[in-house]
Amino acid sequence: MAAGRDGALLDSLEVEPALLSVVCRELNSKRQNLHESKITESLLEGSHDQILNDFYERTVGDLPPAVRSFIEEHLLTVSGFRDSVAMENALSVPGITSESIDKLVERRLLRREDRGGGQRLELTHDLLTGVVRASRDRRRQLEEAEKARAGLLEEQERERQLLKQQREEEERERASRDLKRTRRWAVIFGLLTIVAIAGLIAAVYSLSAARKASLLEREARTLAEHNATVADTQRQIAEQAVYRIQQSLLIRQAALSGDQEKLDELLSKLGQNDKIQFGAAATDLRYRNPAGQEVYKFELFPRPETLPSGKDAVAFITYLANHPTFQNTLLTAGPNRNFHATYIGWGCLSRIVALTEYADLTKSATVTVFDMCKELGGGWYQGP
Repeated sequence: MAAGRDGALLDSLEVEPALLSVVCRELNSKRQNLHESKITESLLEGSHDQILNDFYERTVGDLPPAVRSFIEEHLLTVSGFRDSVAMENALSVPGITSESIDKLVERRLLRREDRGGGQRLELTHDLLTGVVRASRDRRRQLEEAEKARAGLLEEQERERQLLKQQREEEERERASRDLKRTRRWAVIFGLLTIVAIAGLIAAVYSLSAARKASLLEREARTLAEHNATVADTQRQIAEQAVYRIQQSLLIRQAALSGDQEKLDELLSKLGQNDKIQFGAAATDLRYRNPAGQEVYKFELFPRPETLPSGKDAVAFITYLANHPTFQNTLLTAGPNRNFHATYIGWGCLSRIVALTEYADLTKSATVTVFDMCKELGGGWYQGP
């Protein structure tokens, strides 16, 4: 009689034929990959878990994700032991078909057994529970990470919508205040003009000398023209401020709608500002997305020493991140955030357009283009 290395009689060992076939097939595949003429003892060293894991991944790799989920959630107990499920119950699980079950049985991962007048499905051997349980744990971790990322993206979208609404409301209120101020000044100057003219007319009637009357009339006309000029200047200032606000809204509308041609046309009309310099930073959030990419919190900001002050003080900075993977292509920040804007993603952009708007509404907005990847340093690639 033959004996194994531990002294046990090989003739007395019970071997599951399906599992034995799997092990032999995997060992032979490994032998072929190593270009060896036969299966040696060295091939058996450390091969147990790897063979079962490779077998499991190849078995379910070309099947829908629902099949892997069914195996890991329905054919293992909570603690990770082998369990069975009735065939009719298995076929009621979404994504599970008789064809997929036939493939699993044919590939010797599952087997059917007749029990109590019905068929039940189970793993072919208890030795497979370890790799199935490990796969289940990895899948659940990835699902939890994806759920957390989805929640974070949803929260960011809500915050973006709220900021957008607040920004639009502030701009509407600012335009309304400017328009009311302009109208008020126009009324005041109009009244002053009427009062001045009335005073001059009364003076003319009170003077007997024609020369003085003529002089007063000329002064009245000069004053009226001056007041009209002042009122017209105020009107032009108000119209210019309204025009700046409208241009800003059109730029945002073009960016949010993805109209790149319109956006480029609007931005080309603005002055280029190379005096304001921008930087970028990245913080590792220590988790990966489903594609296996490391996720970071990215930050865009102007360098404080380059920001103008006084009458040229900055009111808002909007970062235009023109990339198809960005859900939010507009990132707006004001002085309460030190003009810092953030987003969550896995890469940087080589072209960020910074739209700077000033506290003085008559001052035209300016544009600064900078390379975010360059500011982060080497090793970064373009991405969201």
